[in-house]
Amino acid sequence: MVLNEQKLPLRLIRADILGSGSASIVFAIGERIALKAPIIYKANIQLTDQQIEQSTDSIASLAREKEGIFMPQMSCTVHYWMQDDPESIPAPLRLRWVKELASAAEHLEIHGLVHGGIRPTNTLLDNNMHIRLADFDSCVSSGEDCLAFTVPYHDAFEERASHTTEQFAIGSFMYAVFTGVEPEF
Repeated sequence: MVLNEQKLPLRLIRADILGSGSASIVFAIGERIALKAPIIYKANIQLTDQQIEQSTDSIASLAREKEGIFMPQMSCTVHYWMQDDPESIPAPLRLRWVKELASAAEHLEIHGLVHGGIRPTNTLLDNNMHIRLADFDSCVSSGEDCLAFTVPYHDAFEERASHTTEQFAIGSFMYAVFTGVEPEF
């Protein structure tokens, strides 16, 4: 399969796609491994060096891994799991998910980082129903602007990433997990 104008080293087909987002496509490589390959967009206009330096989006895309990363294949996302029958998920399991997510955010905070994309679609479930926080494309240092903030998981009036923006996202995640619907703002 050709991706990003490069032939991938593995024999991947569309049926191998587990999911995709605005920045990458995730492929199944066998039963236990996934490959997250970035989508590389080509601009229709030429940018000067000065324009590139001024654009954080451009700088971030230049620094992105071009071939992809291999990772363990997870069962699904919390969002996907909740679509089927949110009522069937026991309250203790939901509470464990919130604790695990808060622990992941705390770990990032210790290192001065903010995930910037905490929501059910970015939380993976392993075979034991434990959470794995994923999709670090929008991760920034605390105090920096985060262009990836999305309502209802972030305050629409807050652009700077901090522990309070992560707490807001975790609160919105809790609401979604315990009610089965996303919060409305």
